[in-house]
Amino acid sequence: MKEKYGIYQKTKNGKAQNIPLTDEAMEILQARKLTSKSKWVLQSDSSKSGHLESHMKHGI
Repeated sequence: MKEKYGIYQKTKNGKAQNIPLTDEAMEILQARKLTSKSKWVLQSDSSKSGHLESHMKHGI
């Protein structure tokens, strides 16, 4: 099985982090890519960047 990863590029320590993704997570992301016009997984209509910027601010 080929391993699949998500990458957090901007972290507090400045080092990119590879996050392993399950097959189920990959299916969800692939389906979202087909149905969403946003380039972001966690989009935000209220941020200037267009994506979620602070998990604490948004209560996640």
